[in-house]
Order: sequence, then structure tokens, then C-alpha cells
Amino acid sequence: MESLPPPAVRVWKVSGDEVATLSAEDSLDLSNVRSLKRYLAREHGLPGFCQRLLQNGLELEDHAVIDFPSELHLVMVQSHVVSPAKEWQLANSFHSRDLQQAESILGEPCDLRSVLRPILSNEAASGHTEAVDLLLFANPRPGLNSLGTSLHAASEGGCVDVVRLLLRARADKDALISGKTPLSKSAGRGRMEVLSLLLEAGADMENGSPLCSACASGVAEAVRMLLSAGADTRTRAADGPPVYIAADRGDIDILKLVLEARANANDTSGEDTPLYRASFRGYAVTVRLLLEAMATVDTRVHGKTPLAAASGRGHSKTVRLLLNAKADKDTSSPLCSAIRNEHAAVVSDLLTARANMEDAATGETPLGLAAGRGMAAMVRMLLQARADINKAAEGAEAPLCKACAGGHADVVRLLLEAGADRTVGSPLCSACDEGHTEIVQLLLTALLTRMLATPMAARHSGLRAGLTFRMLYACYSRPRQIPTPLYAQIHTAVMSP
Repeated sequence: MESLPPPAVRVWKVSGDEVATLSAEDSLDLSNVRSLKRYLAREHGLPGFCQRLLQNGLELEDHAVIDFPSELHLVMVQSHVVSPAKEWQLANSFHSRDLQQAESILGEPCDLRSVLRPILSNEAASGHTEAVDLLLFANPRPGLNSLGTSLHAASEGGCVDVVRLLLRARADKDALISGKTPLSKSAGRGRMEVLSLLLEAGADMENGSPLCSACASGVAEAVRMLLSAGADTRTRAADGPPVYIAADRGDIDILKLVLEARANANDTSGEDTPLYRASFRGYAVTVRLLLEAMATVDTRVHGKTPLAAASGRGHSKTVRLLLNAKADKDTSSPLCSAIRNEHAAVVSDLLTARANMEDAATGETPLGLAAGRGMAAMVRMLLQARADINKAAEGAEAPLCKACAGGHADVVRLLLEAGADRTVGSPLCSACDEGHTEIVQLLLTALLTRMLATPMAARHSGLRAGLTFRMLYACYSRPRQIPTPLYAQIHTAVMSP
């Protein structure tokens, strides 16, 4: 049976208990006594400045070279409490980067744990490797919270050497602070060397959602590294899963990466879906990628489909993509959404696709909506698409009445030219009520032009049949709003035998 090689270095307590045994391989990094003390601090938590190593009863200086094999004895010097002035002096030495003075203060065995912990976090965040190494030598076990905070700071700052020191000091690589881990911090900041180092150390890829952090920050390289290491695309953060975050940002490169990793294109964030969010924001390429990944095209979010969301925001390219994907052009009334927000190009696309001319939820018609808002160009488009010129929602006014009440003369003229029925509702009364003289003149001119072109008897009977009581009331009770020549013509026509 092959015998094991003798240990290169053995360290004993004065009591005879063994502290450490180092093999020849372990001893390769031991160049002097200081390096052995650093090893004992790191692996056994023994404060370096309290260690005294003896050989043959004599204390060895830090710079002394260790002979192999060696038998050494360890004596730990008791630390003592120091004054606040000393603590301030130590903190100031680190602040001014005077590590020689700092080591001189620490070299006197004293209990400075309370002041060393915040200094460690600050130095780690600043990436001062030598300072962190000195602090860990003086206080190798500052507490898991302190080490975790320092690792977070170093990971976020991309301080690779500091991260390496802290990991060797047994810092918790999965420490969760404010919902984040060192891995998610480095991923979100794009600290690729730190990210690789933490992954090699076996950091948890689920805790803290590092993949979501990388997606939210748009760091494609970090996303690629995490996915290659086996990160789960189903993980989620407060913003949602990776596919939703990428869609919400319109980040095409990251979206491709997560979809190639078989992320679910319909994975939701609350009620919201990736396709709805991309449609709402008008990210046409993102919408196309999601549709190619079999995203459900008509899933409603807060009662609206992706097509309605894109229509209301005027994203014509996205609207065309969704229409080509056979999106439901009638549900959620995308045509009315586009008209409300005056998106003519989208209205044109929807009319070409023969979208429903009625809001399924409210019964409101696109023509009535456009007429009431004075949108002459859209009224013209809707009339060309053969919209029902007289149709109104239950309990609502006809398009002509809405245009008259709103004072939209151009729209009234278009509707009259297209043959709007002046007997549906009370357009003349609506115009008179609001004092729209020009529209009153338009309506009366259209009425008289028609009636004066007929024989007298038919005209007289037609006038009485055609003008309702409300119209007559409007004419006689508001003479100031009717031009004098027209008023005279009406009076003559009504009163003549």
C-alpha cells in the first residue's frame, strides 16, 4: 500500500492540540510566516495580528521564510479595548489610503470589530484590494452580514479581486439584500468577470432573479452567460418573467436569447402579456418575434386586446402585423380607439380590414364618435367605407345631431352632402340650443332648397309634415340665431296659404 507523503507544515497549540496540517501541495503558497498567518486567518478564523508563531521556542518574524517540513506552535495574544480616538485614527488612515499607518494600529492586538465592519464595506465598494486583504487579515470573521454586504458592494462595482478575497473568506455568495444577491447585482450591472467568478463558485441562479436583472438592464452578454449556465427562463422578478421584461423594453437581442432558450411567449406579468405590452409600446419587431413564437394574439388585458392597444396609440406598423396574424378586429373596438386618439393611418388600415363599425361594449358608432368630435377627415373616410350615416347607439344622438351640437360645420356639411336624414333626432334644435348660427343656416338652406324645388301644394303640405313641432319652436323662439333672409323665407313658406 502506497504511503502518504509527510505533511509539510504542522501547527500546534501550546496545549498540544493540533491547529492545522498543511500538505506539500497546500504549502505551495506559503512563502513566509505572514502568508501562513493569512492562511490560518482565512481557514480557521484566527485574527492575524493576534497570532504568534514559535519554532523551537522562538517567535518568527512575518518576513521569515518557512522551512519544510516544519513543526510550529501557535500562541494567540489577547486583544484589548481601545479608545474612540484610536478608532477614529484607524478609520482616517483607511480613508486617506495610509495602509502603513493602519497596519501599525492593527498590529497592536486590540478589539476593533465594531469599526472594522463599516470600513470593510466601504473599501470593498471602492475596490481597494489591499485594504480589504488587510481588514480580513485583522478580522477574518467580521460576521456574515458584514461579509455579505461587502460582497454585494464589490459585485455591483465589478471589483473582481475583492470578490475573490471575500469568497475565500467564506462570504455568503447568495446573501439576499433588498431582494438582490451578488449574482443579480453583477448581472444587472454587466460585471461579466464577477458574474463568471460567482457562477464558478456555485451561486444560486434562481435566488434574486439574476436573469431578470440582466434583462431589465439590457445586458445581453450577461443574459447569454446565465442561460448557458442553465438559468431558468420561468424565473420571475417584480417586473415579471424575462420574456415579459424584454418585450416591455423592446430589447430584440435579449428577447431572441430567451425565446431561443424556450421561454414561454405568453408568460404573464400579473394580467399583462408580453404581446400586449409590446403592442401598447409599438415595438413592431418585438411583436413579430412574439407572434413567430406562437404568442396568443387576442388575449385581453384590462378588457383590451393587443390590437386595440396598438390602435389607440397609433402604432400603424404593429396594427398591420396583428391584422396579418388574424387578430380579432372587432373585439375591444380598435376602430373606436384609433378614432378617439385621432390616428388616421390606423383608422385607414382597420377600415381596409373591414373592422366592425360599432363598439360592441357601448354600441357607439365610429361615425358618431368622429362626428361629435369634429374629425372631418375621419368622417370622410368612414363615409367612403359606407358607414351607416344615421345609426346611433341606444339612447344616443345620431351623427348629424352630434355634429350640430358640437358646432362642427365642416362635418355637418359632409353629412348633409352624403344624405344624412335631418328628421332623425333634432339637429336644428341642437344647433339652435348651442347658438351655432352657421350650422342653422346650413340646415335651413338644405331644407328650403329641397322644399322650394317642389310644387306649392306639395311644398306646403311637405313643409308642415316635415317640420316637427320642435323645429318650428326652434325657428320662432330663436329668431336671432337665424339669418334674416332665411327667416323671411321660412316665415313666408310656413304662413302662405
